[in-house]
Amino acid sequence: MDMKKLLLTVMVLIAALGAVTGEIKAAEKLDSLSYAFGQEFTVASMAGENDLMRTRKDFVDYVKGLEDEFNNLKQLNDSSAVISYYIGYWLMPSFSNRDDVYQDDIVNRNKILASYDCIISGLRKTAKGDVSLPADTINLPSMISQYGTDSIRPVNRSLCEFYTAYGIKLAYQPGLQKFLEGINPGTHCTVNRQAFATGMADCLESARVPDTTYDFAKGMARVIFMNSLSMKKPLDFQSVVDGAKGALGLSVPLIPRYEAEQVFDKYSHSAAARDDSGIIE
Repeated sequence: MDMKKLLLTVMVLIAALGAVTGEIKAAEKLDSLSYAFGQEFTVASMAGENDLMRTRKDFVDYVKGLEDEFNNLKQLNDSSAVISYYIGYWLMPSFSNRDDVYQDDIVNRNKILASYDCIISGLRKTAKGDVSLPADTINLPSMISQYGTDSIRPVNRSLCEFYTAYGIKLAYQPGLQKFLEGINPGTHCTVNRQAFATGMADCLESARVPDTTYDFAKGMARVIFMNSLSMKKPLDFQSVVDGAKGALGLSVPLIPRYEAEQVFDKYSHSAAARDDSGIIE
């Protein structure tokens, strides 16, 4: 992973969050850029051979997934939680090679996905505050000695206990507060381990090919949320949902499609010129 790029991205995020003092408040009226995001991301999701986006029921499930995940992510209602989530999301790839899940070897791919499930379980356990330390990780050193140090790639035996403990250990890795203070001297933010673990779990979960339209939409919501974090003015998620509904024909478009396209294109071009858009493709 390019750590320099990570540092620059996080610094942009912190600068954008400089005015955050409490809850992230939704806009009271329709936001055109947010609406355009919802429209354009949804249109893009239907391109190509996406069997999850075919029927009206698929469209309704997609909107439901967006709404539910946005509501979950909006619980990150202070700058410490938001920054911790962001760092967790971007650090996770440095601990795993998510491209492994796209390899042609189906058997090995399924083993890797099984290990991911167990790692995610450990991270989610931390995110919920259900971890008991050191009890939940005390056996990890001996398990590493037994099974090897390559903790992402599975061996041919059940290692879910090992991977779950590894997921918990990831969330409690040392040095995060020093890392945060190093990139933003004088900050009053403190690392939120639960938000950090949530970011890592969401990132790893996004490596999976979704089984349902609802899960597909949840992943899309996370991508849009991460884009929003890098903006000086955060997106209004209700307007994003409205844009998705308009694109899918589930409601009367609140902004003509061509106008929303123009708004999105204008933002994309200006962001590309700044080279700090944070857009995740």
